[in-house]
Amino acid sequence: MKKIKLIAAMAALLALIPASSFALFDIGAYGGYSYKSTIDTQTVSGSTPDPKGLSYGLIGHYNQPIFPLITMGVGLYSQYSKFSYSYKNLANKSTEVQYGKKIIGIDLYLELNVPLLPIHPYVKFASGIYEDMNGDLQKADRQYFNTYSTGGGLALTFFPFLQVFVEYRYDYIKQTGVEVSQTSTGKSNLQQEKATGNTVFIGLRANL
Repeated sequence: MKKIKLIAAMAALLALIPASSFALFDIGAYGGYSYKSTIDTQTVSGSTPDPKGLSYGLIGHYNQPIFPLITMGVGLYSQYSKFSYSYKNLANKSTEVQYGKKIIGIDLYLELNVPLLPIHPYVKFASGIYEDMNGDLQKADRQYFNTYSTGGGLALTFFPFLQVFVEYRYDYIKQTGVEVSQTSTGKSNLQQEKATGNTVFIGLRANL
């Protein structure tokens, strides 16, 4: 019985040690939902598209302490998103638009690690290197360095070397799409669009 109590106490103490204090690398998976997003264009009804949808991906970093209590991680992420929105066409009928987007990009974060505290707040910046988007109103389009993201979150160490994290991300995107206001006329004029997105993610990260 004493041995069981001792093992349980040691496991509890290890869980309180910030994982990133001895983690040179990390790798994780995440998923999230985008809301209150906008595309800087107008539909035939004059409304602004507000796409919503799910995203999921993989992420990994190389980590190094840069100041007391501050760790910086630099790495890569790969993400796939599926979005949709509705608008009224000239016949006043609701039309749904769907499109997908794949991104491979650079991810950088700064994390606060206080000894014996299992919660680690962090801020981050990300940039898409390679992007591939296609869908109902987008032709297959490969672009580079067109998505920029900022945000932050909280990582919770719940077991040695394992963290669960919750993250908010704001995206600014330049993309090429078919002008929605022209689709009812049979035209398919390509145009440069600016888009923004708000996404909340939850994920699991292993520190190596």
